[in-house]
Amino acid sequence: MDQKEAVYPRITNLKNIFSGLFIFWTFVIVFSAIWNIHGLKKMTDDMVMKEARSNFNKDQAVRLWATAHGGVYVPVSSVTPPNPYLKHLPHRDIVTGSGKKLTLMNPAYMLRQMMVQYEELYGVKGHITSLNPLRPENGPDRWETSTLKLFEKGQKEIFTREKLGEDMYFRLMQPMITRQGCLKCHGIQGYKEGQVRGGVSISVPMSDYLFIEQAKIRQTLISHFFFWLSGVCICYLGYRSLTIASKKQQQTEIKLIRSQQTYQSLVEKQTDLVCRFKPSGELTFVNRRYCEFFNKSREELVGHHWNPLPLNEDVAHISQKLNRLSVEKPYVLTENRVKAGNGTIHWMQFSNTAFFDENNIIIELQSVGRDITDLKETQQMLTREKDKLRLALEEVDKLSGLIPICASCKKIRDDKGYWNQIESYIESHSLASFSHSICPGCSKKLYPEFHAADGTE
Repeated sequence: MDQKEAVYPRITNLKNIFSGLFIFWTFVIVFSAIWNIHGLKKMTDDMVMKEARSNFNKDQAVRLWATAHGGVYVPVSSVTPPNPYLKHLPHRDIVTGSGKKLTLMNPAYMLRQMMVQYEELYGVKGHITSLNPLRPENGPDRWETSTLKLFEKGQKEIFTREKLGEDMYFRLMQPMITRQGCLKCHGIQGYKEGQVRGGVSISVPMSDYLFIEQAKIRQTLISHFFFWLSGVCICYLGYRSLTIASKKQQQTEIKLIRSQQTYQSLVEKQTDLVCRFKPSGELTFVNRRYCEFFNKSREELVGHHWNPLPLNEDVAHISQKLNRLSVEKPYVLTENRVKAGNGTIHWMQFSNTAFFDENNIIIELQSVGRDITDLKETQQMLTREKDKLRLALEEVDKLSGLIPICASCKKIRDDKGYWNQIESYIESHSLASFSHSICPGCSKKLYPEFHAADGTE
C-alpha cells in the first residue's frame, strides 16, 4: 500500500465526521427553531384563547340571563322591529298602559343585535348559528358547519386560525345546549332539553397578536441563526486545527514509515539473525535470515513462543549474562551453541538489548545473532597449534641438559637406550632441520686429489 494511501484516509474521516457534525448541529438548530416557533404560536393562541373565552363567557352570561327571564320587552323601532320568527308567540307584542308598543326580544335576537351593533367597540365578531336555524340569516359558514357536526358527535370546543377577508382571526366555537327556557322560542323546531341546538362562534382579530408573534419569531430565528453560525465556526476551526495537526502527524508517520522501511530493508538484508521478543518469550519480529536459519516461516514464529534451546552446558552462562540487564546497562553479549533447523550445532554470538518502560521494567528485548562457528574453529585450531609449539619448546628445553654422545661416531643415545644419528635426534627434539654440506677441512681430508690439482693445501 502506498504511504499516502495508508495515512491520508484520516483527512477523509475528519471530513466525514465534521460533515456529520455539521448536519447534526443544523438539525438541532432547525428543530429548536421549529420547537420555539411552535411554542410562540401556542403562546399566541393561548392569549387569544383567553380573550375569545372572555368574550364568549360575556355573551353566554347575557344569553343565559335573558333565557332565565324569558326574553326582554323593548320599544319597537326601526332598529328593533318585532321578530317575525316569534310570531307564533301570543305575547310577542304588547302595549303599555301609556300606549307604548313593546316587542319581545329573545336571547338570540338580543345577542345578535349586540354583536352587530357593538362589534367595532371591542373588535370581536360573534355569531349564533345552527344547522337548523330559526332565522335563515343565522345559517353557518363552512367552518361553522363542520364544527357543528363535530358538536353532534360530542366535541365540546373547537378553535382554529382562519382568514376572514383580508385579516387573520382566531375562531372559537362552543355548542349551545337546549335549556327549558329555550323551548319557549325553539320548541316548535322539535328540540328537547339537553340537545345540541347550535353553537356560538367568536372570531377575535389577530393582527396585534400576530405583529408581536412575528417580532418574536424573527428574534428567535436571528438568535438561532447566530447560534448555528457560532457552532459552524467552532466546527470549522476545530476541523482546520485537527486537519493541520493530522497532516503534521501524517508527515511524521510518513517519515517514520520510510525510516521503518529503510530499517526493515536493512534488517532483512542482514546476514545476522535479528529478532525482537517480549519478556514472556513471545516473538514480535524476526528477519528473513532468522527464519532461514531455524527453517521456520515468519507466521510460525511471530506471535508465538520460540526459544532455540542452547546446549545444557551453556545455559548457566547465558542466564548469568541476561540477569545483568538493567537501565544502566541495557546491553550484554553472549556466546553459546545453538541447534540450527537442519540439526547442526553452530556457535552464535548474540548482542542482547533490553527496552524498559517508565517504571524501569523490561517490555521488550532485541537480539542480534552472528554465526561465529568458523571463528571458533579457527580459534580452536590456533589453540591446538599453540599447544604443539609449547610442547616443542618444552622438548627444545630438554636439549640443554646432559646428552650422551659417542666419542667416535657422534651418535646420541635417547631415553630408550637407542643410538641415533645426531641429526635425527635434534630434529625429533627440536624444530630444527638439517641440510648436508662439507667443510673445507673435511674436503681436503676426503678429497686430497682435488686440492692437489689446484695447488691448495
